[in-house]
Amino acid sequence: MERRTVTIRDVAKAAEVSVATVSRVITGSEHITSETKEKVLRVISSLGYIPNISARTIASRKSNMVGLVVDTPFSPYMSEIIGYIESALSRRGFDLILCGAYYEQDREERLISSLISRQVDGLIIATGRSSYSARIRDLMIRVPTVMIGKFAPFDGHSIVSTDNRLGGEIGTQYLFEQGHRKVVFLGKRDVSNAQILRAEGYAAVCSQWRIEPLFWDNPEYENSIQHGYRLAKACLETHKDLTAVFAASDSLAIGTIQAADELGLQIPRNLSVLGFDNTFLASTPRISLTTVDQPKQMMADLAVQTLAEHIQDPDMDPKNHLLVPTLVERETCGPCPKK
Repeated sequence: MERRTVTIRDVAKAAEVSVATVSRVITGSEHITSETKEKVLRVISSLGYIPNISARTIASRKSNMVGLVVDTPFSPYMSEIIGYIESALSRRGFDLILCGAYYEQDREERLISSLISRQVDGLIIATGRSSYSARIRDLMIRVPTVMIGKFAPFDGHSIVSTDNRLGGEIGTQYLFEQGHRKVVFLGKRDVSNAQILRAEGYAAVCSQWRIEPLFWDNPEYENSIQHGYRLAKACLETHKDLTAVFAASDSLAIGTIQAADELGLQIPRNLSVLGFDNTFLASTPRISLTTVDQPKQMMADLAVQTLAEHIQDPDMDPKNHLLVPTLVERETCGPCPKK
């Protein structure tokens, strides 16, 4: 037997009120008595009525939805950012639409266009892209948008980011102060603005110490433990005099630890390994990775707070939040081994 969809008119008839009254209950209008509200809500529940969200969005010009576009939702760093953003949005009454671009520029632009066409109240973009087509820039400027991890300024949008160059400087300075001179910066990807800045910070401190910088880049789009293992194994087999690896991310650092173990190098006795991000994997007992921390929850909270302000006041000037990274010492770094 065909099941008939329950309509707002069915609710109004059962509750013995007008369609307008049911609509006001659904939209949260204050101009209605508590007794009537409770009666309508009981009928909605008993009939299993599902409000038409699209119609409500058109009527109120507000969807209570925010679109979040990331490169990949599966990386340890990004999965934490996503969780913090969703929690912060939920506290403000917004639901999240999560989209993964997977490093494809055309896909990312298509996703942004789709989210805007669905009338999201705002956008958070947390990909490594440094530029967009004129069409997408024109669309994005019409919707409150906050960028995570981008360069400032960025097409007039607010930005929340860690000072990645400073993080590169902090990590490199720490290793040099431990006596290391043969230090490689491992895994920089040219598609990642953040990792480019970290590498610049590394090179700047090398220059201050009059030490020749050494890079072993990652030609792939991905930034995984497996890539870290392959990169580090090739690097350590080529440069046998290395005493420290500054990995461009925690995932790459963990892959480096695996490669070092396979090559018979003890961490940190023979080789110090430093990561970047301070993801949940870094603090696990078997890894206990020394790393440069990005204040991920603060980044997410600031991004959502700033976006909410833009939604409330579309004419608000853009804000640029540059957060300070810190070093977290654990067990994978130590003094330079004596030769």
